[in-house]
Amino acid sequence: SSHHHVPETEFPPMSHDLEATPLLEDHASSCGSIDALVKDGSMGSLSGLIVRPAHVTMTRTTINIIKCFIGAASLELPGALLQGGLAGSLVGLMILCALSYLTLRMLARCGELAGPAPKTYPEIGSLAFGPVGAAMAWGGMIAMTVGVCGSYYIFVTSTISELVIAHCPFFTRANSSYLLLPVFILLSWTPSYKYLAPFSVLGIGALIFSLLAVIGDACTYSSIQSIHSYPAWNWSLYPSFVGNVAFVYLIHSVVLPMRNSMAAPKFCARSLLYATAFVTVLNLGFAVPVYLLYGSNTQGNVIDNMHPGPLKVSVQVALSVDLFFTYALFLFPVCEALENDIFRAVRSWLQRQPAEGFQIQAGQIQMSGTTKAMHWIDTGLGHSVMRKLVRAVLVTTTVGIALAVPKFSLMTALSGGLGNNVMGFILPPLFLTRIKWKQGWWETNGVTGAWKWCEICGQSSIVLGGLALMVLSLQNFASQLPS
Repeated sequence: SSHHHVPETEFPPMSHDLEATPLLEDHASSCGSIDALVKDGSMGSLSGLIVRPAHVTMTRTTINIIKCFIGAASLELPGALLQGGLAGSLVGLMILCALSYLTLRMLARCGELAGPAPKTYPEIGSLAFGPVGAAMAWGGMIAMTVGVCGSYYIFVTSTISELVIAHCPFFTRANSSYLLLPVFILLSWTPSYKYLAPFSVLGIGALIFSLLAVIGDACTYSSIQSIHSYPAWNWSLYPSFVGNVAFVYLIHSVVLPMRNSMAAPKFCARSLLYATAFVTVLNLGFAVPVYLLYGSNTQGNVIDNMHPGPLKVSVQVALSVDLFFTYALFLFPVCEALENDIFRAVRSWLQRQPAEGFQIQAGQIQMSGTTKAMHWIDTGLGHSVMRKLVRAVLVTTTVGIALAVPKFSLMTALSGGLGNNVMGFILPPLFLTRIKWKQGWWETNGVTGAWKWCEICGQSSIVLGGLALMVLSLQNFASQLPS
């Protein structure tokens, strides 16, 4: 057969939109349209074969955000009220709720100012402070993901072990952790947030059942005491209260991926408002009466206050199902950022290699070497393999951390005051202020003088408050470690 050599050409730089496309979905690879990419003896960008993930509606986004807000940590809120005092806890919870919504809006605003292409948290950090900002975002994301996903894994495996070990001694917590590892890896391979929305509804239902069951148990076996029996403030344990509440409200790592996946990102702020309001009403409606009923006997996790029996077992099973799916919601953001960075690094390396061109044999395009590798990573198969590998490694890492720190409440307090705090209270106002400053946003929009500096001072005060919370949380964590 005749051989027609196509002139060698270097691949064009990857488009900015492609660099920021979340790798949350397998894409169908198609070589049938390759002929259309060869024009006048040169090849167009293979990046045209990649399509964006399916868009998610505002309703599904709101459901997923609510699911991220609520979980087993909600069952620690009555114990947190005991730590902070009744009045101090109510004031602190409302302040943290308002600050959480404000900083969630700040982070979404960073995504808007970064341009139309979807952005990950490290990309926002890089836009604000260059490599240093990206490193700060990576540090916060990893600390938060390890803390949140590790704590959820601890709860699920500890519950399974507690329920089964009496009938089968093999199911220790460690063995349960190893057995569930493949299941959690398969869960992490879920292509997109939209596929988790139905399970998020199931998880929300399971949590609401658990909250009602705890209230029912408390009403059956306990009674509300005189209001003077409940301390108004408890300053010595207040850092623990703040850490546990921060674990509930600081879910900032999931905001950018969810905004990126929305069909209309402009409605992200509305989803955040609806979700925050719903969760606050739910938490107050549960935590306050349960604390008033259990009083000074309130445990760190109120499941421990429940009387043994089928109801308690049902709550444990329901919460395990709830946290199983919440695990994936919190794992996705760091997965997306890692996949994007790895994809860019591999593609950049391939672009620096000598172009080898390709030949046409019997009417078929035959690629080889660098050309074939570039085509492979530009189509669905390359994305799929890389995505699955990255997520399997991340799940295995969180399992290792969970085995090292087996106490659920200790992990949640640490994550709330450290990783969640960095991602929620420190970086969003810091990044937003820097991006607006670099872009001259205030001057462009006619916001100058006192209003500009009021905004800067307000955002700076949130950063300082976050730093203070980090110090207090680390001190509190160190004091609870066994001597």
